[in-house]
Parts: sequence; C-alpha cells; structure tokens
Amino acid sequence: MMSTKAYEEDKASMILTPTKSWMVYHILLLFRVAVAPFLTGYIHPDEFFQGGQELWFGCPPSRTWEFQSENAVRSVVPPTIMTWLPLQLVAKIRGVDMEHLSGWYIWIIPRVACAIFSIIAVDGSIWVLSSDKDSKTVNKWKEGVPIPVLMVASAWPTMALLNRPFSNAMETWTLALLFRTVVFDARDEKRRQPTLTLTQCVTIGVLSSLGIFTRFTFIFFAFPIIVYLGFRMLYELRGFDRLFKAGVTCLGFLCASGIMMELDREFYQSNDLVLTPWNLLSYNVSVENLKKHGIHPRWTHALVNMFMLYGPMTLLAYLSTLSALWWSDKTKKSEGQDTSSKSKTIGVLSRCVILFGLGILSAAPHQEPRFLLPLLVPISLLSDHHWIRGRHGIWLIYLWVGFNAALLFVFGVLHQSGVVPSLLAFGSVPSLLERSPTAVVFYHMYMPPTFLSRTDTGCRDIELIDLDGSHNVASLRETLSKNIPCNNEDGGNSYVHLVSSPFSDGIGDDPLYLGDGRCSIPGYACASIWNFGAHLSLEDPPPLTDLRKGRFPLSIYEISCKSM
Repeated sequence: MMSTKAYEEDKASMILTPTKSWMVYHILLLFRVAVAPFLTGYIHPDEFFQGGQELWFGCPPSRTWEFQSENAVRSVVPPTIMTWLPLQLVAKIRGVDMEHLSGWYIWIIPRVACAIFSIIAVDGSIWVLSSDKDSKTVNKWKEGVPIPVLMVASAWPTMALLNRPFSNAMETWTLALLFRTVVFDARDEKRRQPTLTLTQCVTIGVLSSLGIFTRFTFIFFAFPIIVYLGFRMLYELRGFDRLFKAGVTCLGFLCASGIMMELDREFYQSNDLVLTPWNLLSYNVSVENLKKHGIHPRWTHALVNMFMLYGPMTLLAYLSTLSALWWSDKTKKSEGQDTSSKSKTIGVLSRCVILFGLGILSAAPHQEPRFLLPLLVPISLLSDHHWIRGRHGIWLIYLWVGFNAALLFVFGVLHQSGVVPSLLAFGSVPSLLERSPTAVVFYHMYMPPTFLSRTDTGCRDIELIDLDGSHNVASLRETLSKNIPCNNEDGGNSYVHLVSSPFSDGIGDDPLYLGDGRCSIPGYACASIWNFGAHLSLEDPPPLTDLRKGRFPLSIYEISCKSM
C-alpha cells in the first residue's frame, strides 16, 4: 500500500499537473479580462480621481489637489496611458468623439486595458523569470504554467487592484518589466557568457524613468535591481563597453524623463520645468501633510497590510527570507530546490526587493495596503518553493484559494459597491433619466465619480453634491433646505435625489430614517425610488443583524416638499 507521505505528495502533484495548470490559468485569464472589470466593489477613490476619468470626463471635469498647478505632484503620463489612450482607441473604433462615450464605457474600458497590460507586463515577466533558468528555452506547453504565474493570476490584488487604473498598478507593471529586463540574459556567442544588449540598456533607462514618474516609491522597490545591474556591468563588461552601455542606460533615462517633464509642463501650463516625482516626495516627507490622509503605526505595513494583500504567501516570503540566511546549498539541494545561478539571483533579488521596499515604506506613518502592490512581483517569484511542492502543498493551495476568494468577494464585490451602480443608473435607467431633480446629494459614502452619470450625449445638467462622506445630519438638513426651498412660492415643486445607505438619527426632536424601501425625513416628503442590494462600508459597518440578513443596500430617495 502507498504510504501516507507518498499519497500526499502524489495528491499535490496531481493538482499541479501541466494540463490542469493550463486549464486553471485559462480560467483565471478569462475571469480577469471578462469578469473582474465589471466587479462593482469600490476600493479607493484614487482609482477614479488619480486614474484620469474625473480629470477628463467628470461632470464637470475637475482636478483634485494632486493635479492642481500649485501642487503638481502627479505626472499626467500614467493616467494618459491607463485611461485616455484606451478610451481614445475605443472612440476611434466606434467612430465617435470621446465626449460621446457614456459613463459605462469610461468606467469599463480602462479596466479592461489595465487587465491586458498586467497580463503582458506582470504575467509575462514572471513567466520568463521563473522558467528561463540558465537556458535559452522557456517552458513548453507540456511543462505547464509556472507556479509563480498561477500565484499572480489567482491573487485578489491582481483582480481588484492590478486590473484598475491605480498608479500603484502601473508601478507594479513597470517593476516587473524592469526585473525581467535586468535579469534576463542575452548571450555573447563569441565569448559564451551573458551580456547586456543596447536594447536592454535603453529599455532599463526608460522603465526606470517611467516608474519614478508614476510613483516616487518605485525607487525603493527598484533599488536592489539597479544595484544588481551595476554589478553586472562591472563584472560582465570590459573597458569601453562598460562605460558605453552605462552611458546608453543613463541616456535612455534622461531622454524619457525629459519627454515626461515636457508633457507635464504643458499639462500644468508652466513656464518652468515640472518635476512631479520631486514635488510628491517633498510633500510626503512632511508628517503634517500625511496627517491629512491618516496616520498609522509604523508596523502596519509589515503586520497588517502585507497579510491583507498576500495572506499565507506573506508568511511564506518572511520565512523564506529568514531561512535563506542560514540554509546551505547542500540543504537546498536535499530539499529539492533549484540552485541554478539564475534561480539564486532571482531569489536573492526578490528578498532584497521585499526587505528594502517594505522597510523604507514602513518608515512613513501613512500606510495603505495598495502601496505594497509592487511586492506582488517578488512574492510570487518566491512562491515556487519546496513547501508548495511538498506533501503539505495541497493545504497551502487550498488556503491560498480560500483567502483570495474571500478577500475578492469583500473588496471586489461588496465594499462600497453601490456607489458605481447608483451613478450609472442616473445615466441609463429610464425612470431616472426622465426626472430632473434640483440636485443629487451623496451622503455618507465614498467620493462619487461624477463621470459615471454621463450619457451618450455627455453630462446631464444636474448638480452633483458630495457631502464628503459625512454622517452629519445638520449638514444634510442644510443641504436639503438650500436645494428645496419649501417656503418659497417658486420652490414648492423642487426636489432632490439623495443617495445614501440605511441610516437613522434625529433632527431636533423628530426621527430621521433612511431604509431599504422606505424613508422618513422631518419636514419633507420622501420616497425610495431605486435600490442596490449589497453596499458594505467597512469604515462604518452595518449592525450584525443586518449583516446576517444580508440587508445593507444603497438607495436613491426622492426628497420633496410636503403637500399641504
């Protein structure tokens, strides 16, 4: 009979057979391009307000503080690549002007484009790095999909962050491409040794510049890779060749930086050079500035955000990094690890990127999980570990799948998920298109991306009022009073649409209630006219009784004067 150990190893190997790996990867790719872009979970306003949609297509177009000329901390290049160019392409294919794209197109097209970019940049780079180990050949069909590629494709940050126009996503694509370009070996056939081609040198320079102009934090993630590049030039190149190729790399960096500075100068209409990475770095070194966005303990990244993003792979990466300090090559060979020079280089660089990037970013007191998205690249490269392939690997795989399914459901499906559908409804639902409220008021929710309310003919002539996530009843009362002047003869027929999650409170001695299907606001007539079934706010979670019953909607209410 088969021993327990042999049975477990055979069971793990069956899950990772080449045929099954290809089948799983194709399903994940299909989900990533055809399903994930349509998930309504609203993770952070920066997707819309730094991604360019509100910048060019808002109702009216608006510049957040980052894109205002007096601040100029964001380069216009990343949102142009992620949002403007894909929409321009779709508009040309459809034969219409971009102004005639509805909010639905402006929401979906950048996401689909980002999904495609991530497959090419991240999946492609990790595939090459994890399969082209000291050989000129890459994995063939019969060898299956590498484990690191499957890890990336199945990670919830890929589905919910990497596939959306976040600057963090573009930073991750660029880091993956840089990692691949620096480590990938071209071969000098005469000298029979690795070499750096001129194309590689130019590409490295351009990618480094693009990464820095996307987010200045790219410097910290890329630093170990650039140091390794320096050592490669010192040890693999000789004399003039070394100086020439170092100069070409710097020239590629300077030319790309010059182009992006000129584009930013034109966007900000400045007579001087605009160096947005420096402006953003200068802003972030001030703790007083960071307090405006929220202050966190220095350990938040390492002990909370890493586990929130990468779950069990975080622990695997931490243990792998610690164990690498004392494991000998002999021990690694006995445990079945690949000890080829390429594999060791990738492993060392991956650990250095994690330690350096995580360490530097942890020094800042403002720490959001998406800041660590670029670490998806080194963490996935470290996932091809004997612990995964060993007899307990099947349980790690089950844990990984369960973790990512749960987090994707919470953040990709439920979190603030009524915001996008409610805005799309204003531009597409016939019963709402027929109405002409004085204003639409957004109460106690994330910043509403106004471009989503666009129709095929452009923005509707309705004022959109954001109460900045406030749950201040007095502020709501003041807004209603201003927009529904019931004491005025001409204002008796005025009404507003209020978008809010369920809420109950009091104004004076009168109760206020906003619920699923009904509402009551003292002094006004109120009716629920539209509902979205699952809108979960983790910042202000609903009562446990509502969670158990699945009742946490976002509704649109029509508020008007009471008839006498």
